[in-house]
Amino acid sequence: MLVDTYDTTVSVRVLFDFGRKMKSAFTVQATRPDSGDLLKLSRQSRRILDEDGPRHVKIFASGGPDEWIIDRLVRAGAPCDLHARTFSLAGCAP
Repeated sequence: MLVDTYDTTVSVRVLFDFGRKMKSAFTVQATRPDSGDLLKLSRQSRRILDEDGPRHVKIFASGGPDEWIIDRLVRAGAPCDLHARTFSLAGCAP
C-alpha cells in the first residue's frame, strides 16, 4: 500500500497504527509526500517510520519537483528513496 494523502504525517501515523493492529494482514510499502515542503515532510515521515518500527517503508517524493528542487532535496539530505516529477495531462473533446 502507498500512503498518498493531503496530511502526510497524520496519515502515516494512522496507517501504521492500523497496520500494527492488523499485523501481517496489512503492509505499507511507501509513503508519498507530494505537496508542500518535501524536505520537512520527508524528514517527519522518516522520523515516524523509524520510531514506530517499519523502517522498510520507502519515501517517494513527487508533486512536480524539477531537477533544481530534487538537487536541493538531495543536498539537504532529504530521506527520500525516490523522486518523481508528476504533471497533469489535458484532453480535448472529440
